[in-house]
Amino acid sequence: MTEVTRPVAGTLEFPFPNDANGLLRLEVMIDEHGKPTSVKFFPFGNAMVTGMAAFALMNETYKPALCQGKPCAMVYPFAVHFTTY
Repeated sequence: MTEVTRPVAGTLEFPFPNDANGLLRLEVMIDEHGKPTSVKFFPFGNAMVTGMAAFALMNETYKPALCQGKPCAMVYPFAVHFTTY
């Protein structure tokens, strides 16, 4: 695997594998307080990128869904398409 460094948000850099191409799909379960409790991922082919995305999703705070006007747990889909040059 060949790795290159690509900038993220202007100041942060991380190694990004050249073979990470395609659609990465994850589902994050958010509880009624807006905290993530789990992430489910679908086959992508690059474990490092999948792990980085799951880590990012688990370290966010979310606005919980509303069920009949009250906060409730809900699964939120997340998808990103990667193309390397």
